[in-house]
Amino acid sequence: MNELDLFLTHLFCNIENVDITLTKRMKYGYRHYYLNVNIEKEGEDNLNKSSSFGTTYLSNLTHITDFSIVIDNRNRCIDIFSNMDSIVVENQELVDKWTEVFEKYIQDSLEKNVENLINTVFSNSTQKNLLRDYKLKKMDI
Repeated sequence: MNELDLFLTHLFCNIENVDITLTKRMKYGYRHYYLNVNIEKEGEDNLNKSSSFGTTYLSNLTHITDFSIVIDNRNRCIDIFSNMDSIVVENQELVDKWTEVFEKYIQDSLEKNVENLINTVFSNSTQKNLLRDYKLKKMDI
């Protein structure tokens, strides 16, 4: 499964790209890692439309959000799917390798992600005073 390993390496090297997300979920006591890639697929090339104001160029882009690679530690497999296509790869060595890589990345960024989540949720709510009080208490620590 060299091809899959190389592709995962490439995606992980570009993990800071806004179109690539890595999340972790616990299911039945097992860790599952979801590597999602947002893909914009071009339809026809730019469509030319004539109007009274001249030629208008329209870009025909269709947004596809369902390309995912799932590391499933319960079933010890990697599930790759996009649209209705799916491939399941049963390779314990790859599952172990990418579980370790993804877990380290998630743990290293956990503190920042928790802080961002708290700020995002409470800064756009009617409970802004809770966030303000929390930040003041945090400064005293």
